[in-house]
Amino acid sequence: MKAILPRTNNANKRYLHSIIAGLILLLTFTGFAQSYYLKSVFGGDALSILLHIHGLVMTLWILLFMLQVLLIATRKQVLHRRVGLWGMSLGLLVMLIGIATAIDSARRAQAEPGGLSFLATSLGGLLVFFALITLGLIYRRQRDFHSRFMLLANLSIIAPAIARLPLDVIERGGLSLVFIIKDVCVLAFVLYDLANTRRLHPATAWASLLIIVSFPITRMIGALPIWIDIAKWLVS
Repeated sequence: MKAILPRTNNANKRYLHSIIAGLILLLTFTGFAQSYYLKSVFGGDALSILLHIHGLVMTLWILLFMLQVLLIATRKQVLHRRVGLWGMSLGLLVMLIGIATAIDSARRAQAEPGGLSFLATSLGGLLVFFALITLGLIYRRQRDFHSRFMLLANLSIIAPAIARLPLDVIERGGLSLVFIIKDVCVLAFVLYDLANTRRLHPATAWASLLIIVSFPITRMIGALPIWIDIAKWLVS
């Protein structure tokens, strides 16, 4: 027998998702303003072609997510589905370009402490993201599952933007603080979903758990000698 989930307030859900999408867009711009969007103002070393492609693809993905949320909020479901089919191709491109960029960054940072270890976290985060958008595609006909998988997929990739926020507390806190902040954002959505439905939705439960445990697991993997050997082979 299928579990019967409580109905949610669709108006509140569309409103919340629009706010989250807007905040992700704002966070992305703020975090990458100095190093990418407003680089001509702040200066610094020129970006490689790969980084330009990565920045463009990620920007298109975040804008697509914002568009898709707005299409649902304005009840344009048919157009939302049509755009979504194209969007999955972009999601695959996000992962592939992300992998290439992560390996390139590790190649340039391999002489630094933890340079090769962090590659496990970078690649692990990309796999989590792609797993969630794939689940979103599989469950595209079940809106309650689809919307949660897609929203949490986008929350899963906000760590790089958080790490680049021009705040001293972020710089002092380091990598652990960045992922704690990301996890807090995920848990905030979990608590809202729980309060709104009176029952934790399985998509929210499993997706949020995957996001939260991925960081400590990939950190442990990154410290293994066998991973260092694999990472050296990847960057060679």
